[in-house]
Amino acid sequence: MCGIYGYIGNKPACKIILDGLQRLEYRGYDSWGIATLLKEKFHCERRVGYITKGHNTKLALPGNIGIGHVRWATHGTVSEKNAHPHFDCKYEIAIVHNGVIYNESLIRSKLAKSGHTFSSETDTELFAHLLEEKSEQNFIDIIYQSIQEIDAQYSFLILTKKEPDKIYAVRYKSPLKIGIGENGYHVSSDVVSLVGIVNEYVDLEDGDVAEISAEEYKIYNKNGKLVHRETNTVDIPVEMVRKKPPYFLKEVNEQKDIIKDIIDLCVRDFKIDLGIEMDKIKPFEGVILTGAGSSFFASMVGEYYLRRVSKLSHVETILATELEQKYTNNITNLTKNMLLIAITQSGETRDVLDAIEFMRSNGVKTLTLVNRSHAEASKMADLSIYIKAGPELSVIASKTFVAEVLILLLLSIALIPKREITEEIKNIISEIKKLPLFVEEVFKQERKIKQIVRKPQYLEGEELSFYPLSLGINIPVALEAGRKLEEGLYVHATGTTLGASSELKHGPLTMVSGNTLIFIIPNEPEHRRMLINMSEAKARGAKIIAVATTGNEAVKSLADDTIWIPECHELLTPILSIIPLQLLTYYLGEEIKKRNLGRPDLDRPRNLAKSVTVE
Repeated sequence: MCGIYGYIGNKPACKIILDGLQRLEYRGYDSWGIATLLKEKFHCERRVGYITKGHNTKLALPGNIGIGHVRWATHGTVSEKNAHPHFDCKYEIAIVHNGVIYNESLIRSKLAKSGHTFSSETDTELFAHLLEEKSEQNFIDIIYQSIQEIDAQYSFLILTKKEPDKIYAVRYKSPLKIGIGENGYHVSSDVVSLVGIVNEYVDLEDGDVAEISAEEYKIYNKNGKLVHRETNTVDIPVEMVRKKPPYFLKEVNEQKDIIKDIIDLCVRDFKIDLGIEMDKIKPFEGVILTGAGSSFFASMVGEYYLRRVSKLSHVETILATELEQKYTNNITNLTKNMLLIAITQSGETRDVLDAIEFMRSNGVKTLTLVNRSHAEASKMADLSIYIKAGPELSVIASKTFVAEVLILLLLSIALIPKREITEEIKNIISEIKKLPLFVEEVFKQERKIKQIVRKPQYLEGEELSFYPLSLGINIPVALEAGRKLEEGLYVHATGTTLGASSELKHGPLTMVSGNTLIFIIPNEPEHRRMLINMSEAKARGAKIIAVATTGNEAVKSLADDTIWIPECHELLTPILSIIPLQLLTYYLGEEIKKRNLGRPDLDRPRNLAKSVTVE
């Protein structure tokens, strides 16, 4: 959440920073700002809204050094005064910040008593005033003293008139990278913004303070010692980040190639190779899966796979925010023979990183699934699997969810000892190899989905409500579908009582009259029970859209509209069922805009940001 970008070199900084911020805008788009420094004078512009709207891209501030910020508000309303950069009382120091200062109230009170005045409601501004209070000649010493006073997680970029030819970068529990360019140095929250700009970058570590000039950079660790940090290669293809919106629809369509690429890379005959040494996490007595948002729903599918395919008896899925709460007073249940599988597409989700840190501190082995090489989660874990979905620029997840589910299915097979690969497992692998063909069949339903959303019955009423429902392995798919509709359309959309259709009679049935229920009902063991649930909802005036296996006449007779997926193994149905619901979300959004019923934005939904890096 929030994105920061700085540049120092021999080129005008403003345009470079503006371009960098545009590539970071998925991390925050409430407001934005840039400050440059020339001849000991700050030049600053701060605005509310997207950078890409209006004439913002023509902004020109003088100077070859500057810092910028795209904001996702944590302290203070969305306003120009709360947009970054922020300054001290004397206008000697400029600062941008990604993170949160927990003791901001105490610091604000202390600074106010010392005579400081504030121009914003943010916690960030307070750090500029803390720096201002110090009188030491060495600005790095001032930084070290000031960070001792805050209880926070942060990445800061700082300019000071005392050192007008340097950027200071400070990091603790919030990613920050120095890009090494031909014409200067770029400092950013995310490597995505550096693609096509530099070929190499350095990751700062927790406690690091970097002093960056146009000619060189120096990094000091938490103890103030000059250190060397490893250089990484920017390995993301330029075309993956330079695509034009709408990102969400493009990324839904990219799933066809992503699924094929993962299978081609990882499946050899009847062997699964995920590019990791499985012996490093074996043996283990039980597995805990964790994640947040869509990655949590993927982990729920993973639990089914590990129980069904790997035949593990002790498997549980815990929301990342709840994991430490559950085990803090129950540490004896955590042993060195437990395995944590932590899923985070960004590799920097704060809740997931905290869960990994907690489990490792208690001796638990950790495996992460991430979509970024050199991700924070990868550095913390014993092993990591790179899901290779490519950058996901839409705030709303699509391809990363499907890639995570597919990798979890392959992992459940990889965990089986070679001698126990049965004919049933071979049959599952054979079905996985057919998955790209099945996915092509699903996308043939796109035209039908466009026709469904044009029907007025699904967009009637003052407040739209959708209830995705399923049973068994597809309950997490119902939850994920509800999250897509909720995020993308700003409508009430939720899988009631964990997405289980069997729970309708235990309360939610009161809500179905006139609303749309989406039943995910492939041919599987729970099929007959769901038909009964559909009939009960239909009898009470519900509108029903079904996602079902091709040719299922019983479902077709009950549903108002049916979207077909091909007949396949039950374990593949979560992947095949979510794709038409992603398409349904997108085209419902387009129809809502056409009818002036709202202004949903699937790429940049209101109040959200892509990487949740604060608690």
